[in-house]
This record gives sequence, structure tokens and C-alpha cells, in this order.
Amino acid sequence: MQSLKTAMMTSISEVLETMFFMSLDFDIHATLENSDIMHNDLSMACRLNFTGPFSGCLLIIVPKDLLAHMTESFMGLEQDKITAQHREGTIKELANMIAGNTFSTLNNQIEFKLAIPELIDTRTVSDQYLPTKERDVEIITETTGGLWGAKIILNDVHPND
Repeated sequence: MQSLKTAMMTSISEVLETMFFMSLDFDIHATLENSDIMHNDLSMACRLNFTGPFSGCLLIIVPKDLLAHMTESFMGLEQDKITAQHREGTIKELANMIAGNTFSTLNNQIEFKLAIPELIDTRTVSDQYLPTKERDVEIITETTGGLWGAKIILNDVHPND
């Protein structure tokens, strides 16, 4: 899974730096389970299902304060003008950009079909998506606004390492 993890880290870097004008670092010791990212009312979660040579979903979890900052940078809106719909659109677009970029970085000759991203209740994340299995890829990213997480959960056959 190292190649998928490397592609995902590259994609997160490119998307955050290019589209959100954010510098970042990867926290290799943090996980969704041991970080504060999962506080139910303080974060938003989005899932994007995908199919192709392997299938699964991309899960994005971002604290609402950080998501507001990302929305401000992405949409060029002032904080006091940002609505819940703006934050929802931002997290969904973040999922689309990371998934698309990850898969094209992994192998631009392979076709993946991405579903429409959907918001999910953060209270269900622990039950449905944790703990992380060996074949899953989880990345915790640290920005100036705080930590957020991305996780690819594979359903079946996965790429060669």
C-alpha cells in the first residue's frame, strides 16, 4: 500500500498548496483514533465512494474551524460570509480533488469512477470506519489551522505495492 500512500500524500500536498494556499506537514504518529479530529460536533466528515481496479471509499474529516479557514482561502470569502453550505461544498470538493489526483498520480492510465461525495455523521465514523485495517491508508495532515484526516478504505483487490 506504500504506492497508494505516497500518491495520496503527494495529492494532499498539491491540492492544499495549490487550491487552498496552505502549507502543511504530515503527522506520521497521529491517527484518527488518537487525535482530536473526531470530536463529533467539532468536525465535518465526507465520504466519496470509488470503483475501478480496486474499490472503496475516501473519508475526509476536517474540524469545522479549519474547514471555515479552508473555505475562506478556496472561495475568497470573508469568514463572516461563510455559511454551512459553503463549508459542505468545500469538504466535498476537497474529497473530489484528493481522490482524482491520488488515482491519476498512482497510475494515469487506469480509470476510476468517483461517486458524488456525501456528508456523513461524524458519530458514525468510529463505528463504521475505525479501527484502521492493514490495507487502509490513513493520512493525518497538520496545517497552520490544525490537524485533519484523510483515509482510503479498500473493499477488495488493491494495487501492488
